[in-house]
Amino acid sequence: MPSPVNICNEALLSLGAESIASLTGASKGARLCNQFYPTSRDELLEMHNWTFSVKRQELAQVTDVEPLFGYEYTYQLPTDFLLDINLEYKDVKYEIIGEYLNTDESEVKLFYLAATTATGSYFALFQQALVERIKSKLAIPLMGHGAKGFKAAEKAFEMYLYYLGKAQEFDARRGNPELDTEDSWLTAGGFDQTDLTYPDVER
Repeated sequence: MPSPVNICNEALLSLGAESIASLTGASKGARLCNQFYPTSRDELLEMHNWTFSVKRQELAQVTDVEPLFGYEYTYQLPTDFLLDINLEYKDVKYEIIGEYLNTDESEVKLFYLAATTATGSYFALFQQALVERIKSKLAIPLMGHGAKGFKAAEKAFEMYLYYLGKAQEFDARRGNPELDTEDSWLTAGGFDQTDLTYPDVER
C-alpha cells in the first residue's frame, strides 16, 4: 500500500525532482513534503464525506468542564475528529467549540468525519488527487517563480480538481445512503463545484 513517502515521491518524480527516503530527511524535497503533505491530506479529507473516513461514536460526557451557551451537557470529541456530519437524531441542537460538543441531550452519538491518516484506507482516485495537490504546492518552490514553476503548479492544480471530482463520483457510487453526498457545507462556505470543468485526460 502507498505510504506518505510513496505519495510524495510520485509528486516529486513527476516534477523531475529526486525521490526521498522519509519525510524527516534533510533534503529540500523532504522538508517541503513534510510541510505540505499533512495540510494537503487534511484539505482533501475535508472536501467530501469519504466513506472510508466516516465514523459513528458515542461520546463521553465531561463533568469538569462548564457547558457553554446555556447547554446542559458537555462531551469530549473523538481524538481523530475532523468535521461533524450530524448527531444520531438530526433535529438535536448542539454547538462544537474546540474539543468539546455542547448540547441538552444526556446521551450523544456523533456521526463525523475522521482525520484518517492510514493511507491503506485511501482508494486510487483519492491518492491521485492527493498527489496532484501536493505537486501544485511543490512546483514553485522546486522549479522557481518563473513561467516553468507557475505553469507546473497551475497544471497540477487543474489535475487535482479533475481527480477530486472523479474520486467524489466514485465514492458516491459505493457510498452509504445515509451520507449527504451533496457536501452542503462546501457550497455554504462558497466552494461550488457546479461550474467546474475538468480537463480531458488520456486513460
